[in-house]
Amino acid sequence: MGNTQNRRASATMGGGASQPTGTQGANTGQNNGTNPPPNGIFGGGTGTSNGVRNTNELTAEQLQLLIQAGRLQYGGSGSVNDMIGGTVGGGVDGGAPTPQFRSAKVTKNPFNLKKNSIRFKTNEDGTPTSPRCIEFDFDAAEPCVVSLYYYSREYVTPEHLTVKFVSEPNVPQALVVPSVNFQAGMNQTYTMEHTDQHRFDFESVPAPIKHYSETSSCYPVIIDLRSIPSSSNPTELHQTRTAQTTFLTLDANCSKLKTVKQKVSVGGQAYELHDIYGISANIGTLLLLLLLVMVFCLICTVVCSIN
Repeated sequence: MGNTQNRRASATMGGGASQPTGTQGANTGQNNGTNPPPNGIFGGGTGTSNGVRNTNELTAEQLQLLIQAGRLQYGGSGSVNDMIGGTVGGGVDGGAPTPQFRSAKVTKNPFNLKKNSIRFKTNEDGTPTSPRCIEFDFDAAEPCVVSLYYYSREYVTPEHLTVKFVSEPNVPQALVVPSVNFQAGMNQTYTMEHTDQHRFDFESVPAPIKHYSETSSCYPVIIDLRSIPSSSNPTELHQTRTAQTTFLTLDANCSKLKTVKQKVSVGGQAYELHDIYGISANIGTLLLLLLLVMVFCLICTVVCSIN
């Protein structure tokens, strides 16, 4: 057993002479200057007791060392004892990776405005209505109030919760569209009426604010889906109500609306939503993600079985 321990320690630490434990093989592992010291996790030599065999096949001992090196890279303690599985000094074969913990918070967002559904309302022949009106699709897991603001600014708390939306001063086209209450339901559609109260008049807006820019705090369109105050708390503050807010601007041709950002306000905290690698949550994407998870689990099972 002594020789086995010494060979494993020498192969792992990449060099150095192992001390013999008896007369048999007393010169094994000695570096007398004629042979270069072994390199790498397996010693790097050929035809020696601590190197890769001439057939270039890994022994069970060397495979164990490879697995331990992977554990060290992805969460091991960093000690030599951890790398060789705790065999130095007669320890037990531990070497389990150190758990890595990250805090996470799960939030429930009851509203989902479908960004790809935001559009200008059209006539039967496909031409935009006059005046221009906006419609979109959304899901609501609880009753909500839908509000639209044209050419307005957002005022927030230090926690980035929305306190109010204020129309851009001295801009007649900056309107607050009358709010509409909706019951809980999936695949609902918000459609405007053809009235001046709903008119999105961007043609005559001053050029500096017609399109959103990072140097301006004015958004051409803001769509706010917000929970309705409960009967037990009818005076609930605007910033404490659960909401999803979408900020939009016009494209270069002023023919479509595109999203600048989306924000969710839940439980006194504000979160900005981002697409993951530009992937939308459709059934094909969900199936792809499920397949990737299954492959990852299969790889983990194989590695654990080898170990």
